[in-house]
Amino acid sequence: MIFDNGRGGGSGLNLDGVQDSLLANNLLHGNHASGISLFRIDGAEGSRDNVVVNNTVLQAADGRWALNIQDGSTGNIARNNILLSAHPFRGSLDISADSLEGLFSDYNVLMHRFTTDGGNTRLDLDEWQTATGQDAHSLVATLDELFADPETENYRLRFGSPAVDAGTEFLAPLLDLDRLPRPAGEGFDIGAYEWLARLPNPLVGDANLDGRVDLADFAILKGNFGQAANGPAQGDFDVNGLVDLQDFTLLKQNFGAVADVPEPTSWVPALLAVASLRITRRRKLPAPD
Repeated sequence: MIFDNGRGGGSGLNLDGVQDSLLANNLLHGNHASGISLFRIDGAEGSRDNVVVNNTVLQAADGRWALNIQDGSTGNIARNNILLSAHPFRGSLDISADSLEGLFSDYNVLMHRFTTDGGNTRLDLDEWQTATGQDAHSLVATLDELFADPETENYRLRFGSPAVDAGTEFLAPLLDLDRLPRPAGEGFDIGAYEWLARLPNPLVGDANLDGRVDLADFAILKGNFGQAANGPAQGDFDVNGLVDLQDFTLLKQNFGAVADVPEPTSWVPALLAVASLRITRRRKLPAPD
Protein backbone atom coordinates (compact mmCIF):
# COMPACT_ATOMS: atom_id res chain seq x y z
CA MET A 1 0.00 0.00 0.00
CA ILE A 2 1.55 3.29 -1.14
CA PHE A 3 -0.17 6.56 -0.28
CA ASP A 4 0.35 10.32 0.15
CA ASN A 5 3.77 10.35 -1.55
CA GLY A 6 5.20 12.45 -4.37
CA ARG A 7 4.76 15.98 -3.04
CA GLY A 8 8.32 16.69 -4.16
CA GLY A 9 8.03 14.64 -7.36
CA GLY A 10 8.59 10.96 -8.00
CA SER A 11 5.92 8.33 -8.58
CA GLY A 12 4.39 5.93 -6.11
CA LEU A 13 6.25 3.20 -7.98
CA ASN A 14 9.19 4.70 -9.90
CA LEU A 15 10.61 2.03 -12.24
CA ASP A 16 13.60 3.49 -14.07
CA GLY A 17 14.78 0.85 -16.53
CA VAL A 18 13.04 -2.00 -14.72
CA GLN A 19 12.41 -4.94 -17.07
CA ASP A 20 10.76 -8.37 -17.14
CA SER A 21 9.04 -7.82 -13.78
CA LEU A 22 5.66 -8.40 -12.19
CA LEU A 23 3.76 -5.60 -10.39
CA ALA A 24 0.70 -7.15 -8.78
CA ASN A 25 -1.75 -6.40 -5.96
CA ASN A 26 -0.52 -2.90 -5.18
CA LEU A 27 -2.90 -0.28 -3.73
CA LEU A 28 -1.75 3.28 -4.50
CA HIS A 29 -3.99 6.14 -3.39
CA GLY A 30 -3.67 9.85 -2.74
CA ASN A 31 -0.22 10.16 -4.34
CA HIS A 32 0.72 13.59 -5.69
CA ALA A 33 3.02 12.80 -8.63
CA SER A 34 2.34 9.83 -10.95
CA GLY A 35 1.09 6.45 -9.78
CA ILE A 36 3.10 3.73 -11.55
CA SER A 37 5.86 5.01 -13.90
CA LEU A 38 7.77 2.90 -16.42
CA PHE A 39 10.54 5.04 -17.95
CA ARG A 40 14.29 5.49 -18.50
CA ILE A 41 16.63 8.12 -17.07
CA ASP A 42 19.53 6.22 -15.49
CA GLY A 43 18.49 2.80 -16.75
CA ALA A 44 20.37 1.32 -19.69
CA GLU A 45 17.09 0.91 -21.58
CA GLY A 46 13.42 1.69 -21.24
CA SER A 47 11.29 -0.12 -18.68
CA ARG A 48 10.01 -2.86 -20.94
CA ASP A 49 8.31 -6.28 -20.90
CA ASN A 50 6.70 -5.82 -17.49
CA VAL A 51 3.34 -7.13 -16.31
CA VAL A 52 1.18 -4.62 -14.40
CA VAL A 53 -1.79 -6.63 -13.16
CA ASN A 54 -4.52 -6.32 -10.50
CA ASN A 55 -3.37 -2.99 -9.09
CA THR A 56 -5.64 -0.23 -7.76
CA VAL A 57 -4.25 3.26 -8.49
CA LEU A 58 -6.23 6.32 -7.37
CA GLN A 59 -4.44 9.62 -7.90
CA ALA A 60 -4.89 12.74 -5.72
CA ALA A 61 -6.43 15.91 -7.13
CA ASP A 62 -2.95 17.44 -7.47
CA GLY A 63 -1.44 14.23 -8.87
CA ARG A 64 -0.42 13.17 -12.35
CA TRP A 65 -1.42 10.12 -14.38
CA ALA A 66 -2.30 6.78 -12.80
CA LEU A 67 -0.07 4.82 -15.21
CA ASN A 68 2.83 6.60 -16.90
CA ILE A 69 4.87 4.83 -19.64
CA GLN A 70 7.65 6.79 -21.35
CA ASP A 71 11.08 6.70 -23.09
CA GLY A 72 10.74 3.68 -25.35
CA SER A 73 9.34 1.47 -22.60
CA THR A 74 7.82 -1.13 -24.92
CA GLY A 75 6.19 -4.54 -24.59
CA ASN A 76 4.38 -3.84 -21.31
CA ILE A 77 1.15 -5.55 -20.24
CA ALA A 78 -1.54 -3.76 -18.20
CA ARG A 79 -4.50 -5.91 -17.18
CA ASN A 80 -7.11 -6.04 -14.40
CA ASN A 81 -6.07 -2.63 -13.05
CA ILE A 82 -8.19 0.20 -11.66
CA LEU A 83 -6.56 3.43 -12.94
CA LEU A 84 -8.33 6.61 -11.83
CA SER A 85 -7.43 10.20 -10.94
CA ALA A 86 -9.13 13.05 -9.10
CA HIS A 87 -7.11 15.59 -11.12
CA PRO A 88 -9.25 17.94 -13.25
CA PHE A 89 -7.69 16.90 -16.58
CA ARG A 90 -5.13 14.12 -16.02
CA GLY A 91 -6.39 10.58 -15.94
CA SER A 92 -5.70 6.90 -16.51
CA LEU A 93 -2.75 6.54 -18.91
CA ASP A 94 0.03 8.74 -20.25
CA ILE A 95 2.12 6.79 -22.77
CA SER A 96 4.67 8.17 -25.22
CA ALA A 97 4.37 7.26 -28.90
CA ASP A 98 7.68 5.37 -28.75
CA SER A 99 6.33 3.17 -25.93
CA LEU A 100 3.19 1.95 -27.74
CA GLU A 101 4.94 -0.94 -29.50
CA GLY A 102 3.94 -4.23 -27.90
CA LEU A 103 1.56 -2.63 -25.39
CA PHE A 104 -1.13 -5.05 -24.27
CA SER A 105 -3.74 -3.19 -22.20
CA ASP A 106 -7.20 -4.59 -21.47
CA TYR A 107 -9.78 -5.54 -18.81
CA ASN A 108 -9.07 -2.39 -16.81
CA VAL A 109 -11.36 0.07 -15.01
CA LEU A 110 -10.56 3.50 -16.44
CA MET A 111 -11.76 7.05 -16.92
CA HIS A 112 -12.19 8.94 -20.19
CA ARG A 113 -8.65 10.38 -20.19
CA PHE A 114 -5.66 9.04 -22.15
CA THR A 115 -2.73 10.83 -23.76
CA THR A 116 0.18 9.99 -26.05
CA ASP A 117 1.80 13.43 -25.93
CA GLY A 118 2.25 14.24 -22.26
CA GLY A 119 -1.25 15.60 -21.81
CA ASN A 120 -1.21 18.20 -24.59
CA THR A 121 -4.15 16.35 -26.09
CA ARG A 122 -6.45 13.83 -24.44
CA LEU A 123 -8.54 10.92 -25.73
CA ASP A 124 -11.66 9.42 -24.23
CA LEU A 125 -11.95 5.63 -24.00
CA ASP A 126 -13.67 5.27 -27.38
CA GLU A 127 -11.03 7.40 -29.10
CA TRP A 128 -8.24 5.50 -27.36
CA GLN A 129 -9.72 2.15 -28.43
CA THR A 130 -10.05 3.32 -32.03
CA ALA A 131 -6.57 4.84 -32.22
CA THR A 132 -4.67 1.96 -30.58
CA GLY A 133 -6.86 -1.14 -30.51
CA GLN A 134 -6.25 -1.35 -26.74
CA ASP A 135 -8.71 -1.84 -23.86
CA ALA A 136 -11.46 -3.45 -25.90
CA HIS A 137 -12.94 -5.06 -22.75
CA SER A 138 -12.16 -2.24 -20.33
CA LEU A 139 -14.83 -0.10 -18.69
CA VAL A 140 -15.37 3.31 -17.08
CA ALA A 141 -16.60 3.61 -13.47
CA THR A 142 -16.52 6.00 -10.51
CA LEU A 143 -15.19 5.55 -6.97
CA ASP A 144 -18.68 5.27 -5.49
CA GLU A 145 -19.66 2.62 -8.01
CA LEU A 146 -16.51 0.59 -7.34
CA PHE A 147 -15.59 0.66 -3.67
CA ALA A 148 -17.04 -0.24 -0.28
CA ASP A 149 -16.35 3.16 1.31
CA PRO A 150 -13.95 5.50 -0.51
CA GLU A 151 -14.64 8.27 2.03
CA THR A 152 -12.81 6.21 4.68
CA GLU A 153 -10.22 4.92 2.19
CA ASN A 154 -11.74 1.44 2.13
CA TYR A 155 -10.96 0.45 -1.45
CA ARG A 156 -12.24 -3.10 -1.28
CA LEU A 157 -14.96 -3.74 -3.83
CA ARG A 158 -18.57 -3.05 -2.88
CA PHE A 159 -21.61 -5.19 -3.48
CA GLY A 160 -22.58 -4.74 -7.13
CA SER A 161 -19.24 -3.20 -8.13
CA PRO A 162 -18.71 -3.23 -11.92
CA ALA A 163 -15.19 -4.55 -11.26
CA VAL A 164 -16.55 -7.86 -9.89
CA ASP A 165 -16.01 -10.74 -12.36
CA ALA A 166 -14.95 -8.21 -15.03
CA GLY A 167 -11.26 -9.16 -15.23
CA THR A 168 -9.33 -11.88 -16.98
CA GLU A 169 -7.40 -14.86 -15.65
CA PHE A 170 -4.48 -14.12 -18.00
CA LEU A 171 -1.42 -13.53 -15.76
CA ALA A 172 -3.66 -12.68 -12.79
CA PRO A 173 -2.27 -13.50 -9.32
CA LEU A 174 -4.13 -16.27 -7.52
CA LEU A 175 -4.20 -14.35 -4.22
CA ASP A 176 -5.35 -10.76 -3.70
CA LEU A 177 -3.87 -8.01 -1.51
CA ASP A 178 -5.50 -9.59 1.57
CA ARG A 179 -3.96 -12.96 0.60
CA LEU A 180 -7.41 -14.31 -0.19
CA PRO A 181 -7.90 -16.54 -3.24
CA ARG A 182 -8.80 -15.51 -6.77
CA PRO A 183 -11.23 -16.02 -8.35
CA ALA A 184 -14.03 -15.92 -5.80
CA GLY A 185 -16.96 -15.84 -8.21
CA GLU A 186 -17.53 -16.62 -11.87
CA GLY A 187 -14.50 -14.61 -12.94
CA PHE A 188 -11.49 -12.63 -11.74
CA ASP A 189 -12.23 -9.21 -10.25
CA ILE A 190 -10.41 -6.05 -11.38
CA GLY A 191 -8.16 -4.28 -8.88
CA ALA A 192 -6.08 -5.32 -5.89
CA TYR A 193 -8.99 -6.98 -4.03
CA GLU A 194 -11.45 -9.75 -4.79
CA TRP A 195 -14.93 -9.03 -3.48
CA LEU A 196 -14.90 -10.54 0.02
CA ALA A 197 -18.53 -11.63 0.13
CA ARG A 198 -17.96 -13.88 -2.91
CA LEU A 199 -15.18 -15.85 -1.21
CA PRO A 200 -15.90 -19.41 -0.09
CA ASN A 201 -16.26 -19.66 3.69
CA PRO A 202 -15.06 -16.14 4.60
CA LEU A 203 -14.46 -15.25 8.22
CA VAL A 204 -17.91 -13.80 8.83
CA GLY A 205 -17.80 -10.84 11.18
CA ASP A 206 -14.26 -9.70 10.29
CA ALA A 207 -15.22 -6.25 9.01
CA ASN A 208 -11.70 -4.79 9.06
CA LEU A 209 -10.10 -7.92 7.56
CA ASP A 210 -7.42 -8.26 10.22
CA GLY A 211 -8.05 -12.01 10.53
CA ARG A 212 -9.99 -11.78 13.83
CA VAL A 213 -13.58 -11.16 14.86
CA ASP A 214 -13.28 -8.82 17.84
CA LEU A 215 -14.39 -5.53 19.38
CA ALA A 216 -12.96 -3.53 16.48
CA ASP A 217 -15.39 -5.30 14.15
CA PHE A 218 -18.25 -4.74 16.60
CA ALA A 219 -17.42 -1.02 16.61
CA ILE A 220 -17.75 -0.93 12.81
CA LEU A 221 -21.10 -2.73 12.97
CA LYS A 222 -22.33 -0.46 15.79
CA GLY A 223 -21.30 2.69 13.90
CA ASN A 224 -23.30 1.61 10.84
CA PHE A 225 -26.22 -0.06 12.61
CA GLY A 226 -29.57 0.64 10.98
CA GLN A 227 -27.95 2.12 7.88
CA ALA A 228 -27.66 0.99 4.29
CA ALA A 229 -24.27 -0.59 3.59
CA ASN A 230 -22.15 -1.99 0.78
CA GLY A 231 -20.99 -5.28 2.24
CA PRO A 232 -19.03 -6.85 5.11
CA ALA A 233 -16.52 -3.98 5.41
CA GLN A 234 -19.37 -1.85 6.86
CA GLY A 235 -20.85 -4.62 9.04
CA ASP A 236 -23.33 -5.98 6.48
CA PHE A 237 -22.19 -9.58 6.88
CA ASP A 238 -25.19 -11.16 5.17
CA VAL A 239 -24.80 -8.70 2.27
CA ASN A 240 -28.46 -7.70 2.18
CA GLY A 241 -27.67 -3.98 1.94
CA LEU A 242 -28.54 -3.14 5.57
CA VAL A 243 -26.67 -3.41 8.88
CA ASP A 244 -29.20 -4.99 11.23
CA LEU A 245 -29.76 -7.54 14.00
CA GLN A 246 -29.06 -10.42 11.65
CA ASP A 247 -25.54 -9.05 11.10
CA PHE A 248 -25.10 -8.65 14.86
CA THR A 249 -26.11 -12.28 15.30
CA LEU A 250 -23.55 -13.42 12.73
CA LEU A 251 -20.79 -11.41 14.43
CA LYS A 252 -21.82 -12.75 17.86
CA GLN A 253 -21.69 -16.33 16.59
CA ASN A 254 -18.14 -15.85 15.30
CA PHE A 255 -16.84 -13.54 18.03
CA GLY A 256 -13.28 -14.54 18.93
CA ALA A 257 -12.74 -16.52 15.72
CA VAL A 258 -9.38 -16.28 13.97
CA ALA A 259 -8.80 -16.79 10.25
CA ASP A 260 -7.06 -19.96 9.18
CA VAL A 261 -4.78 -18.61 6.44
CA PRO A 262 -2.79 -21.32 4.65
CA GLU A 263 0.94 -21.01 4.32
CA PRO A 264 2.07 -19.76 0.90
CA THR A 265 2.96 -22.49 -1.52
CA SER A 266 6.00 -22.30 -3.75
CA TRP A 267 4.24 -20.28 -6.45
CA VAL A 268 2.83 -17.56 -4.20
CA PRO A 269 5.99 -15.44 -3.76
CA ALA A 270 6.36 -15.23 -7.52
CA LEU A 271 2.82 -13.92 -7.83
CA LEU A 272 2.93 -11.39 -5.01
CA ALA A 273 6.41 -9.91 -5.28
CA VAL A 274 7.94 -7.53 -7.75
CA ALA A 275 10.41 -9.90 -9.33
CA SER A 276 13.71 -9.71 -11.16
CA LEU A 277 14.34 -5.99 -10.78
CA ARG A 278 17.21 -4.89 -12.98
CA ILE A 279 18.32 -1.27 -12.53
CA THR A 280 21.72 -0.06 -13.67
CA ARG A 281 22.17 2.64 -10.99
CA ARG A 282 20.16 4.18 -8.20
CA ARG A 283 18.96 7.72 -8.46
CA LYS A 284 18.75 9.74 -5.25
CA LEU A 285 16.46 12.46 -6.59
CA PRO A 286 12.94 11.65 -7.79
CA ALA A 287 12.63 11.35 -11.55
CA PRO A 288 10.47 13.86 -13.39
CA ASP A 289 7.31 12.09 -14.47
